[in-house]
Amino acid sequence: MPRGPRLDAQGTLHLVIIRGIERGSIVRDDTDRKTFLDRMAISRFMNIV
Repeated sequence: MPRGPRLDAQGTLHLVIIRGIERGSIVRDDTDRKTFLDRMAISRFMNIV
């Protein structure tokens, strides 16, 4: 039986685990990695209560 939907309320903390298919890489190079981390930081600050 699948897991139910995640609670999505303001102030709720979530553990984020990112992994590519078959544990493959999700970034191509250092520039791609920096872009990814910058986007994660922006989304984090946009969602602060």
